[in-house]
Amino acid sequence: MEKELKLYKKSLRLQTVFYSVSLVLLIIMMALSVFEVIRPVFPDERWQSMWNGFLFGLSAVYVVVSILGIVKNRKAQQNEAELKKMYIQTHDEREQAISRRCGQTALIFELVGLLFAIVIGGFFSPVVSFVCIGCLLYLCLVVVSLRIYFGKRM
Repeated sequence: MEKELKLYKKSLRLQTVFYSVSLVLLIIMMALSVFEVIRPVFPDERWQSMWNGFLFGLSAVYVVVSILGIVKNRKAQQNEAELKKMYIQTHDEREQAISRRCGQTALIFELVGLLFAIVIGGFFSPVVSFVCIGCLLYLCLVVVSLRIYFGKRM
């Protein structure tokens, strides 16, 4: 068990580095969107303002998630009991079975890809951005529904 905890602690360090790097990049993205440095090609000023607001909001949410992740990982690295608790949560067989049934690994790539499509598509056309937002919301609802269903069933 000690060897697994050391490996898990190492993976938490790597995850913390990833959160820190993404935090810096997203703060830069937030600054660029607030000052409207990046402007969509679509000439409508209302769309440009809305798109920059969407980028700011999306970045702000991920900044909060990154900060919470860093705090949680640091807390676990300093406290052995917390580390064991997180390790058990992460390696819970029931949760892993639910994730497999929901196809969660593939869905993560789809959701991230759609987020990039929303940002890039919004740069060129509001219609593309709205269609991608609709698809993203649909996928999120499917994931939540499946997790609730399999969580009660298993």
